[in-house]
Amino acid sequence: MKKLISIIMPAYNVENYIQQAIDSVINQNYENYELIIINDGSTDNTLKIINKNIKLYPNIKLINQQNQGLSAARKSGLTIAEGEYIYLMDSDDILEPNALNVMGEKIKTKKDCYVFNARFKNELDNDWGRSMDKKLVISNNYSEISNGTDLLNRMIDNREWRYAVWLYLTKKEVIKNNDITFFKNYFHEDSAYNYQLLNNSNVIEFCDNIIYNYRLRPNSLMSNDLTSKNVSSYLNSFKIIYNTNKKISNPNKYKFEIRIIDQILEVLIELSYEELKDSYEYVKKLQEIIKNRNYYSNIEIKNIFETDTFTFEFLESKIRRKRRKQVEDNLSYLEIHLADHCNLNCKGCCHFSPISEKKELSADSLEKDLSKLSELISGKLDRMVLLGGEPLLNKELLQILKICREYFRNTDIQLLTNGLLLLNESLDFWNVCRENNIQINITKYPVGIDYDKIINCIKENNIKYFVYDNGNIDDKKFDKYCFDLSKLQNADNNFYEKCVMAKDCAYLEDGKIYPCQLASNIKHFNKYFGLNIEQSENDYIDIHSCSFEQDIYEFLSHPIEFCKYCDFSKMQKFDWDFSKKEINEWLVTNEKKLELTNKN
Repeated sequence: MKKLISIIMPAYNVENYIQQAIDSVINQNYENYELIIINDGSTDNTLKIINKNIKLYPNIKLINQQNQGLSAARKSGLTIAEGEYIYLMDSDDILEPNALNVMGEKIKTKKDCYVFNARFKNELDNDWGRSMDKKLVISNNYSEISNGTDLLNRMIDNREWRYAVWLYLTKKEVIKNNDITFFKNYFHEDSAYNYQLLNNSNVIEFCDNIIYNYRLRPNSLMSNDLTSKNVSSYLNSFKIIYNTNKKISNPNKYKFEIRIIDQILEVLIELSYEELKDSYEYVKKLQEIIKNRNYYSNIEIKNIFETDTFTFEFLESKIRRKRRKQVEDNLSYLEIHLADHCNLNCKGCCHFSPISEKKELSADSLEKDLSKLSELISGKLDRMVLLGGEPLLNKELLQILKICREYFRNTDIQLLTNGLLLLNESLDFWNVCRENNIQINITKYPVGIDYDKIINCIKENNIKYFVYDNGNIDDKKFDKYCFDLSKLQNADNNFYEKCVMAKDCAYLEDGKIYPCQLASNIKHFNKYFGLNIEQSENDYIDIHSCSFEQDIYEFLSHPIEFCKYCDFSKMQKFDWDFSKKEINEWLVTNEKKLELTNKN
């Protein structure tokens, strides 16, 4: 007998979940269905579990194929589905016990599409996952809606366009007659599929029944790291929605295109520099398409896409700006100077070590600051870098390393050194580094020392390490920083687009956190050369006067007064050399203008 409902379930490496998913189907008190499982080239025990169930339950069908991705697997299931209605579910999720009974009753009315509700089932060890646990996927009731277009409009107006395929039970002839399908090597496909589906569903019913549990778990497709493939997949979704909109007259249709563009932007700000570079050609194609659309009432899209010269450099600066405008929910990086002075003294050092007085951070002072900071942010710090100057010059170094680990037990703590003193370090130093899981980072300089011997010493002591400038150090370059003494630079542009340190180089000194170390260490430059580059109370946040961790994240997300001094247009590269402690190792502009201003 022909089945009424075809359940299509792609499966890839879900040995820990698929039996639960299958059980949630076969244990239903409803029999007029077929379960089509597509094993998409699994390399674990998924296929073995499926075959065991096939022997027991005749209404389970198997398609066994090489790995082609979720979309291709769903497409394979659609080609053999015999049911009058199609339901798509994931192999790591669970149907509610009465789900098929509810569906079976509903489809007696023969509507094109039925929309159900679902709840989140959290297995992620993070605040977002815990906040979502047991929440409904659709928060509004749309029971008065009778066609797909109206439902789309209401959802987009409510800012909850829910396009997950497992919310929809659809008549197969709607899918078949309108050539709605999935595509190989393509994900984020639910939005395009759903958009076509609802625009071609003339009669629908919204049912507030909860029929599905969507599992939030580690290592799922939706929780994996983002790459350029996410961008290309969203671009494919955009093209499908764009082409669908050519055939329909819905005045709200552009909102759905904009939603996909927003999702592309959300992905872009999470990408590494290299992945963003790989995504550039996809984004350029998108920019060419939307030039003819009137999206520029949307300020975000206007800022990024409205240009005649859409280069990668332009895109990268805009994405950096958008990324930096986001307020983070944790502190990802923190620098701490253990010594202001140095034993190498590089020309044009951006830490001003060659012209600094000899000063070492005291262990007691640091413990006071780290105790308060750890309390404020609950010990949540991704990476702490201890540097200088030269941090190995600090006589309390071993005590400091222990203090850092005591207050930040899960933080990646790194000691950044030029390496010149490492071969003279005591056994106690190596033991403390090893016992407290301290990574040693070395920056190479062309000073004629045997770095291979230094690295072998680190290895022999079983310490993690990383080496910067591991190429041709004889051609080592430095940046020559330029300070505009008239303070006329655009702080917003500097912070959001130009500065490599903004939001990524938070710096702690004397209980104060600065967005970058320049804003604090400029005092050495001022003192040595008799200048007055102003340091403002607005340039830092005092952690001992701070009550909430969000205040720190908010502060680090905006430019400071000091940003007006940095002139990135005049920054230069120069060959590494020893410092002669001359002001021309750095660039200073508008000195005369400053003098005139002071006289007036």
